[in-house]
Amino acid sequence: MIRRLLILLYFLSLIPMAGSLLSQYLSPVLVWPLAFLGLIFPVLILIQVVFLILFLLMKRRVVILPLLVILVSWPQVNHTFQLTPNRSTEIIDTLGVRVMTYNVRLLDLYHWSGHKNAAEDILELIRENDPDILCLQELTVMDGSDYSKEGLKQKLSQLSHSHFDFIDERSKRKHGLAIFSKYPILDTGSEHFSGSRNTITYADLMIGRQKVRVFNNHLESTHVERDDFDLNDLRGTGENLMTREKVSATMGRMKESYRRRAVQADLLKRKIQDSPHPVIVCGDFNDTPVSYATYQVRRGLHDAFRSGGRGMGITFPGLIIPLRIDYILHDKAFRSGSFETGNVDYSDHRPIVCTIYLAGLSG
Repeated sequence: MIRRLLILLYFLSLIPMAGSLLSQYLSPVLVWPLAFLGLIFPVLILIQVVFLILFLLMKRRVVILPLLVILVSWPQVNHTFQLTPNRSTEIIDTLGVRVMTYNVRLLDLYHWSGHKNAAEDILELIRENDPDILCLQELTVMDGSDYSKEGLKQKLSQLSHSHFDFIDERSKRKHGLAIFSKYPILDTGSEHFSGSRNTITYADLMIGRQKVRVFNNHLESTHVERDDFDLNDLRGTGENLMTREKVSATMGRMKESYRRRAVQADLLKRKIQDSPHPVIVCGDFNDTPVSYATYQVRRGLHDAFRSGGRGMGITFPGLIIPLRIDYILHDKAFRSGSFETGNVDYSDHRPIVCTIYLAGLSG
């Protein structure tokens, strides 16, 4: 009886598992519930592993099913978990470019982090990592302050070239994206998403003899906070009860953000495909490796995390489920070596840094 029940439960587990895998290919604009299943892919694949072990112990022929599911899901597993130790690979006689991306959360303007001076801590962290290319998201600058555009250029003077893209250029306090570079910037461009404060920007760099287009993007935020999933709300009654309205509102915001990110990711993908130069794509995608937005942008590119990352590479630990939502992708003609995820809490995101080797260029 117990064996039959386990087999029944296993077949039921295949439904969300299939939906999770399909979430990469079907836009949330068309089929939004699948996006939620993609979010919990790590949990669903672990369930398959548990069933695999149980069926092995029970010596049931049905063991072939979880084994097949795991094999079919292996590409998604590889983008979610890196089981091998972090590798620091140096490619001899090839130019290595150190790339860093960081969502700096307005340089801790409202002191969310609890650090006395997180803005200076962030800038010092950047200087210590000494990137050749730096992409910042959720950057804020204040005219007339130490953190004005010119002030930041001075504080990051080792990166002598810069491109800022603000959504409120005429305001004294500006928010947006920035690309800093040790290499000359030949051209720039940007795309502001309709009905959103999120943007894409790019800079064409001359790296040795190679022109490279660097994209910096910040896709639609989820607009969900930890309090929206406060398990204490499930205990008791009255004011502490998680109401149906609260759940509905949270799910509604997530649904809308998935749809917006899908549209934005499709636009970003077209921009990448239209690039006349090989690309490096950095930014806060606000989506996990098993998602429509991330998959669409990643197609045809290489995820640097797969070359040198380890574990799950968590870049956003703020919610109940820690997530990897920040990425460095690059043209497949390039190679990536060392990959590091910073274990710091100056922002709600963690920085990531990797070395990308440009084929045909010597250091």
